[in-house]
Amino acid sequence: EAITHITPLAHGTYLGKPISLVHFDILTGRTHQIRVQSSFRGFSLLGDTAYGGFKISEKQDFFLHSFKLSFSKDNPLQLPEYIIAPLPLAYEDFLKNYLPEWDYLSYTRY
Repeated sequence: EAITHITPLAHGTYLGKPISLVHFDILTGRTHQIRVQSSFRGFSLLGDTAYGGFKISEKQDFFLHSFKLSFSKDNPLQLPEYIIAPLPLAYEDFLKNYLPEWDYLSYTRY
């Protein structure tokens, strides 16, 4: 079983096709969980040709980014409670160009 909570954040179009920015909250951590579940439901990641997406001509092959990882305070590896990775500039530029309603500040609250 793979458990993922999904929240749409913004919508737009890319080459005439509808696209969405989505927040995934993964509870189970299965291999390729986001890619598999999205594709299974008919919503492959943009550019993810291995899982049914169409090829794109961008600086990234497909769009998937882990903005924040959360760990329990008492984890056995003594990792920090949060690890945050800001969006790469090419990804941020893509979002600004193709998702006009996208708001970076609301994105970072997750």
